[in-house]
Amino acid sequence: MTINHSHLKPDRDIELSANQSFVTVAGKRFYYIWLRDNCLDSQSRHGGSWEKLNDISKHKAPPQPLSIQIQDNNLIIDWD
Repeated sequence: MTINHSHLKPDRDIELSANQSFVTVAGKRFYYIWLRDNCLDSQSRHGGSWEKLNDISKHKAPPQPLSIQIQDNNLIIDWD
């Protein structure tokens, strides 16, 4: 999943911190469950209809990221 923070200056202005439930980017909190449910990548949405392919209600546990990073002012999350 990618979130664009193009309004921010290059990486020096972006502070990233994470815990069990959310990630904080530049002082704004993003909950993993919301990020995962609204992910727009090809593994999460159908290419033609944009229908969700991942039903968050079917998960046994809340989503947890495998990795979180900032690249070119974008938040990149790899999910479990």
